[in-house]
Amino acid sequence: DTIPEVMELIAAHPDVHSIVYLGLGIQSNQARLMREGGFHPAHGLDRIVAYHERQDERFAQAADELSRRYGKPILSATELAVADPANPGPAAVRATGRLCYASGNRAVTALGHLHRYANFRDRVAEGAVERWR
Repeated sequence: DTIPEVMELIAAHPDVHSIVYLGLGIQSNQARLMREGGFHPAHGLDRIVAYHERQDERFAQAADELSRRYGKPILSATELAVADPANPGPAAVRATGRLCYASGNRAVTALGHLHRYANFRDRVAEGAVERWR
């Protein structure tokens, strides 16, 4: 529960305007390695594998829910979005209707575009820029 709790503390802070969440899918990737190893399914590994996959799903859902609650973009980024798209972490992000970026750099670039677009929309609302027809 640490990641959702820390993410909420960060999202709730008035001086934080966005979050780039790195590392999603790591637990599920570990689960995949366990599943493909020689000790699976014996030795209780099914339970451990399922736990790790659920955790990444929970983390992705928490990012979506907190983003909506606080009205702040929370962008997820992991190379697993392209290296293993079936990984439960990136898959859960896509299931929320959001993008899972392939790198932190791409997520930060997207935040830059969001910021510029928000500024443009503000200028349109103020009448400083004419609306498209």
